[in-house]
Amino acid sequence: MTLRKAQPTERCDFPTWFKGPKHWHALMGNAGYVFHPSDGSMHILKQSGYMETRALCEQINKQTEDEMQAVVHYTTGCKSGFMCMIFYRRDTYVAEIQMGKPASRVEDACALDHFDTSKISHVTLLATNASPDKCLMDGSYRIRGRIGPPYMSSRHKRGHAHHHHDTYHRRHGTLSFRNSEESEQLWQSAGRSLSPRHRRAISQEIEIVEDPVGTGTDIEVRSKRDSPGCTINYNSNRRLRIGCTRHDVIDMTPSCSDEGDEEYLCHGQWQENSTTFIVAKHVGSSHGVCITFKQNPDGATGNLIVGDSCFRSNPNQLTPSDRHLVSNITSFSTCSDTSSSIATQINVFSIVFCVLLSSFFASR
Repeated sequence: MTLRKAQPTERCDFPTWFKGPKHWHALMGNAGYVFHPSDGSMHILKQSGYMETRALCEQINKQTEDEMQAVVHYTTGCKSGFMCMIFYRRDTYVAEIQMGKPASRVEDACALDHFDTSKISHVTLLATNASPDKCLMDGSYRIRGRIGPPYMSSRHKRGHAHHHHDTYHRRHGTLSFRNSEESEQLWQSAGRSLSPRHRRAISQEIEIVEDPVGTGTDIEVRSKRDSPGCTINYNSNRRLRIGCTRHDVIDMTPSCSDEGDEEYLCHGQWQENSTTFIVAKHVGSSHGVCITFKQNPDGATGNLIVGDSCFRSNPNQLTPSDRHLVSNITSFSTCSDTSSSIATQINVFSIVFCVLLSSFFASR
């Protein structure tokens, strides 16, 4: 009997736009997706960095410029098989994938009983080399609720957090869901121009708060030291600013903290079925979130959903899960309107301050 070496199998290739960045990570922080040009494989890594699954492109079923459906051959430990996957290009540094159930044969992988796109959730990926980008939906909005983030890294928790919270985080890794009670804690800032000492010195002395109803140019001047806990009523109307303070920044006002609690940098966005999706990084922790905006039929209100994946209603999930925060948007104005209002308030404050100062010296 003569043995001959089998000819190497000619495999298909993953999308060029997916191979370019090489390194992707899921917004929820539990996995990384790395392309290896040496053998054309994709490695799915656990949060610890250890490889969980190795996948090779086996067969392309459909391919366009921004979407590819393929069957991959996967190996996880001693197990292997075939799986149907769809790669979606959402923006330069943003992608989404859908993965089906394992199958033993190539022809079964994309069959409806293994791969039903209407019931499979999307995994949102952000390239590790992503740079900030201009935000869609630029403007100023009235909003009820908080914009997150729904989870946090334990290394950003305050030292005054409860001991049992710290024990929980040590046992369960670096990422945990952030519930409504934990959301009151303040986060560390990243990428600020002023030093923390200078920001604290300024912010503790005086705070100018925008008129929450928008009826005039009234201002409120108070020392933050006079506001124990500096509690925000998240059910009141606040202002959500998209691209106003900077073209790639989303933030909220008023805010008790200068530490990026509700501030994001945009990294990619797209629109799909009258829904706007924005992928951004939280300034305080650098973790990624997907911000989903869906306008209501009245055209004047809408829902803003923040989570570690881009929410879409499907037969398995008609409403957002506990890993998503939902806020209501009630009105809109341009950034220039907001800037003019703030400038007016600052001018009024300056006049009041000068009058008080003049009265003080006149009485001496």
